[in-house]
Amino acid sequence: MFRLRLLIKSIIKQGIKFKLVFFQLIIVFISLNFAFTLINKNLEVKSNINKLVDKDKSALLRISVDSRNKNPINSVNNIYEQISNNNLIDKVGSYCIKKVKVNQNEIDAVFLNKGALDLYNINISKGTNKIFSYQKSQDEIPVLISNDLSNKWGLGTIITIELFQNNQPKNFKFKIIGITNKNAVFWNSRMGDKSSITSLKNSIIIPFDKQYFYDEIVDFTMKANHTVVSTKKVQDLNKFTTYFSKIIYTNTILDYIEVNELIAQIYNRSKPWIMMTLTFSFLLSVLSFIGFIGILISYITFRKKEYGIRFALGSTSRELSRLVCGEISLSLIITNFISILILIIINYITKMDLNSLLIIKSMIPSFIISFVLVSITFLMYKSYILKKNIVDLIRGN
Repeated sequence: MFRLRLLIKSIIKQGIKFKLVFFQLIIVFISLNFAFTLINKNLEVKSNINKLVDKDKSALLRISVDSRNKNPINSVNNIYEQISNNNLIDKVGSYCIKKVKVNQNEIDAVFLNKGALDLYNINISKGTNKIFSYQKSQDEIPVLISNDLSNKWGLGTIITIELFQNNQPKNFKFKIIGITNKNAVFWNSRMGDKSSITSLKNSIIIPFDKQYFYDEIVDFTMKANHTVVSTKKVQDLNKFTTYFSKIIYTNTILDYIEVNELIAQIYNRSKPWIMMTLTFSFLLSVLSFIGFIGILISYITFRKKEYGIRFALGSTSRELSRLVCGEISLSLIITNFISILILIIINYITKMDLNSLLIIKSMIPSFIISFVLVSITFLMYKSYILKKNIVDLIRGN
């Protein structure tokens, strides 16, 4: 503890140049952390999408119905059935996400039809995910909840939620039969950016079926806007999208995006920010590195007399090495800590949904630079101080 106080006092006594480099290093580490956070976030999005569906065999479909269409529901249902019966398709499913309230707390209700539950890889940590084959008792609807909600409710808990059915509010009883894994992910309501897929949190998964819960308007929204297909083989995806784009219905527009294309789109949107922050952090790193070396030389040279006196009073080379390297190491630890703290605050404010592992991975470049700077400090100290005798040091030579 005494040695730590000694190091802190020594750092505080340093001149304005040292403090300027200290500030520059904070900016460098913030830039590096932010740049590599964007890179790792994009890699995580790709990994999470592939965790949810097979990215090489899947596509997201959209069926847009013009206002001139006299029977839009019938048109969407016919197209959906036509897609489902296609020989190239292995699985097809639709979903819908709505905000609902439970005891005045807002959560996400994720409606999945049976095809969607088969399509998506939603792993369970407790209970079962067989919500479409579960033997329900009375009027209770079997549901799954996200892992974070297991702190409130356990398996077998019955909750009441008000939902709109046929344009009328109605209370439904839901029985929790399964809890998802902590790392479960699902589509977000926004598509096309890093938020397209996110951790499955504060959510309840409801089976969408006439046996459980069904609403014609929700069914239309699911099939028209949130349908995902998976083909039997990778090479079948291109054949299916060609077939899908040729389907013609009056006053109806069909659109699709392959999951791999969605991933590329997400990366391309983030690429300018990644390149800008990487370029900025690289240039600032070079400037800070040059400044650090210059200040380190003057810092060690200026204190030659102090080091000579310490040697004369009985300090060993090991103790002095700990002091010099300790000062620099502590400065780098503080700058890294400040940059990490700022990254966490940015994550909280912007809701980037960064997990602890992603933040740690993004900090690796900063730690590498810190290690290099400490190594340089030791080598310069060894070159400028340890090779000189005590008399020369006291004289300042």
